[in-house]
Amino acid sequence: MNREFSEWEELRAEIEKKKKTVQKPEEVLRDIKLVEKPRFNDTDIKVIEIIINEKALTLKSLREKIAKSRISIYHSIKKLERFGILKKDKRVVRLLDNDLVNSISALINGNFNLNYITGERLSVMISLLERRSIDMIANDLGISESSVYKYLDELDEFVEKSDGFYRIRDDRELINFLRTINEILGEIFVEYRYKDEFLIKSRRELGYELTAFSRFPEFGIEFNDNYNYYSSKRNLKIEEIFVHSLRFSKNRDMMANCIRFLLRNSRSIDLVKVEECAIRFNVLDLWFDMVAYLSGKNVLMGGIFPTDNREFLEDSGDIFHNLEEINSLTVEEKFFRNSIHREPNRLLLCEDILKSNPINAINWNLLYEMYVNERELNLPWNILINRLTILENRIKVRIPIRNKLYRYFLRNSILTLLKTETTIEDIRDKLEIPEYRIRNLLNKLVREGVVERLDTKPISFRVL
Repeated sequence: MNREFSEWEELRAEIEKKKKTVQKPEEVLRDIKLVEKPRFNDTDIKVIEIIINEKALTLKSLREKIAKSRISIYHSIKKLERFGILKKDKRVVRLLDNDLVNSISALINGNFNLNYITGERLSVMISLLERRSIDMIANDLGISESSVYKYLDELDEFVEKSDGFYRIRDDRELINFLRTINEILGEIFVEYRYKDEFLIKSRRELGYELTAFSRFPEFGIEFNDNYNYYSSKRNLKIEEIFVHSLRFSKNRDMMANCIRFLLRNSRSIDLVKVEECAIRFNVLDLWFDMVAYLSGKNVLMGGIFPTDNREFLEDSGDIFHNLEEINSLTVEEKFFRNSIHREPNRLLLCEDILKSNPINAINWNLLYEMYVNERELNLPWNILINRLTILENRIKVRIPIRNKLYRYFLRNSILTLLKTETTIEDIRDKLEIPEYRIRNLLNKLVREGVVERLDTKPISFRVL
């Protein structure tokens, strides 16, 4: 046996033996490297650059060209095999011919520095294929907002910013590479991540709980597209299963089945819980588009909804009651009542009010007083704020009191929590608010003498 090949097999056996002795069951899944964020290191990049230039070379030649340890090179080759970039055949490493390899070659030919796709930067760029805010990117990737700012600064020449949102610049080769690696990493990929919970689409069976379309048959809706849909969370509620299906929906057929699921199970679904979950999984705009669609109103993302809604309108009355105006109420009273109603289609009446009345003709100061003086809102305050944001996005207006209401409710919520000694992390987890906003408000409350900062580890705060 060739000595070089023998050394490689001995190294492989040694590494595999170590992996088997220390890996826990859940780590076996992570070792697939497809549930984790795609990540290249410096050794991976060197191997990619060499193999794309050489097309094929022996392991010995590869080691001579890369000043890295045998173990590092071994791990890189195994990883790049999983990505479908190369194939090791005994003593020879060969470049494969596929869309991913071609997209990487196009980047290199365009003088793109592949070091930009090492570490977390690749995941950040993939996230930026869609418009994303700082907190959305942080939630997508499970990293801190300060880290997001750092990576965006490093990737500045490839990123454009508009109205607080970021996305990849119009670079055809880079976008093609990012889309390709996002689509063909393997049989498993993460659709969305929120804190420690993530949604996975897979052609193979995994040890997670089924959700979305994979659970539809249990609720009377047959749907099969040869994928399994999973959530890392256990004991899912019906509202979570439904919202997960919205998150996974990519075409009219999927959306039609989401609507059928909602209508068939309308008596079991709490619509306020749907809104809360839709906020977490960044599909609130899609949820209200579905509400508008089932109410016979205009939708913003029409391309994903079935062109003919007659199949669904007849049954939608079971979940969305007829919208009836009370003519004796003022415009402000109508807006207030409909905006805090538990039925989400009531928000469409607020939309009609904003369309039929100039924004400066509405007494927003009076409305603000109505909200803050209401003893008990019919729904959580964060849902109210998100509803106002949805209205702004749908009809392209700015609601003058939205930010003021947000600050009022956030301040009161934090002061309530600080009646007992509380850390920033606890506040963030309970209110699900970006950490930088909590820090800014806490610093202001300390300066005002309302709250004191305690010298604990971690640092905590409480009301004076």
